[in-house]
Amino acid sequence: SETKPRGVMLVAPSAQHRAWRFWQDDPADIAFADAVLADVAKRYPVDQSQIYISGFSFGVAMAWRYACARGDRIAGLMTMSGTIKQASTCAHTTNVVALWRKAFRCGKGRLDGALTLAPGVEFAHFTWDNCAGDRSVTLDIHTGGHFIPTGWLGYQLDGLMPKTPG
Repeated sequence: SETKPRGVMLVAPSAQHRAWRFWQDDPADIAFADAVLADVAKRYPVDQSQIYISGFSFGVAMAWRYACARGDRIAGLMTMSGTIKQASTCAHTTNVVALWRKAFRCGKGRLDGALTLAPGVEFAHFTWDNCAGDRSVTLDIHTGGHFIPTGWLGYQLDGLMPKTPG
């Protein structure tokens, strides 16, 4: 697994009633996600300053929505193949990359590099690290289509935190 060597616990809840309702600005799913995180914190030692929200495809839209509602409670947002409506209200500055760059007053970004993850799957890494308050914004794009390439999650986690020894 890509999470265990990094000391990361991956929690993947299913939506209540089998469907996220993230298209609303204040869905009941926010309280559900709060309850899931509280339950995990009761059962395991969780560093509250190191909670990252993520998702894939339809689930990433819920991750965006949660970050908009609870951005003050999370360390970051890692999205894969999804977004929310660009006109959505977002109490915290975690709506889209362009809004992040504007909210954090970032200067011009740069392409940090490109590499091949697998045959036919290329990857580009863009960074804006000249933002106010020592913040940065990154955007990683792969050409592989609507899936998560092998090693992608590990690469993203390595950008957020170092591997845990042992």
